[in-house]
Amino acid sequence: MEVSRRLRHREAHAAPGESEKALGGKRPFKHAFRAAVTAMATASALASSMVFAPPTSSARYASPQQPPKVHHKATAAAYSTSFKAADSQVLSSLQSRYSAQTLLWQGAQWWQSANIMYTTISGMQSLHTQHYKSDISNTFERYKHTDFVNGKYIDLHNDDAGWWASTWIKAFDFTGSRQYLGMAETIFGHMTGSWDTACGGGIWWNKGRSYKNAISNELFMMVAFQLYDRTGNRYYLNWGNVAYNWFVHSGLMDGGTHLVEDRLTKSCQGTGGFWTYNQGEFIGVLTVRAKIKPRGPYLGIAQAIANANDKYNVTGNGILYEKDCEPYNSCSTDGGMFKGIYMENLGYLYYADRNTAYRSFILNNAWAIVAYDKQNATVGIHWAGPVASPSISTESSGASELNTAVAVMSSSDYKGLKRR
Repeated sequence: MEVSRRLRHREAHAAPGESEKALGGKRPFKHAFRAAVTAMATASALASSMVFAPPTSSARYASPQQPPKVHHKATAAAYSTSFKAADSQVLSSLQSRYSAQTLLWQGAQWWQSANIMYTTISGMQSLHTQHYKSDISNTFERYKHTDFVNGKYIDLHNDDAGWWASTWIKAFDFTGSRQYLGMAETIFGHMTGSWDTACGGGIWWNKGRSYKNAISNELFMMVAFQLYDRTGNRYYLNWGNVAYNWFVHSGLMDGGTHLVEDRLTKSCQGTGGFWTYNQGEFIGVLTVRAKIKPRGPYLGIAQAIANANDKYNVTGNGILYEKDCEPYNSCSTDGGMFKGIYMENLGYLYYADRNTAYRSFILNNAWAIVAYDKQNATVGIHWAGPVASPSISTESSGASELNTAVAVMSSSDYKGLKRR
């Protein structure tokens, strides 16, 4: 997966610390583990001294034109109806691009098809429908022989693998079919083979070992913690903990801003580039980690990142935008998908901490899409309008945000937000 082949990077297994017996005969990844344990000890000591500023309410959580307050019952009902109608329309448009030949989405890259599948499942959860459920089994059956890491449409990158693993966990949650969870476990196993001691740990972006980047390692953590949450197997928890402790001291987190940088250089320095999806995916990691260890600092860190993103990737009118490309109209088809990933993860954080500022932000952005950035079923790159540079990635991104808004306005125990 790539931010564009120019703009962004181009972008078997044992858990650290587990014995062969505990791993059912799998041989430990010894060298990586020794380095990881050393890094983990250092990271644990440093983590205790790290201070993250708590989030604050901000006037930036506002729309280009303020909509009526959604806590009023009649207004809330109207908003819910409007968001559901828009969400249904955009999801239907995405479905029209699902190819009967490839069983992927036309115009989408491999990683993007994984995200569109994830968005489609979230949409079915939000709208309480199973209209597109056959997509899940059809795509799975077509590509399961590849483990979703090897094949005609696959370019052997760890972030791509991570998107598919996360999507199959989502499919398991939606359908209850354990074959999808098993596939996520298989994909995760492939990803562990890219961990080594360069820059103190972490997995590489690709098998060519070009560099180590944020999104690949965020997805590695996410999948590890999600698999532990669903299986109870400490193999995954151990990997997630080691990866987390490496990540927060790797140079990928900017200590001054609390924003996640895009990747590391060969000399293990952060490169900048504060894309929304990197912020969102790490917020998601922290949210699921907090579920496993509620008394840890994880929600506080997630809140600090959300607050920092509010200062960087939000317009003066309070609408999310991709600061590193939107102002210059230079967002690639990759960049067009990022904001939806951020908003879905912000929704998971809202479910965990019930910060009403996040709820308002989610709903106001959905309102902006419906009012300014949706033309028929088309959603463009600028949520505050005007409609511009529409693509399957911007459409999927808009659907992710609408899914989240519908979920936020639904029952407090809504499954789509509860299970991250």
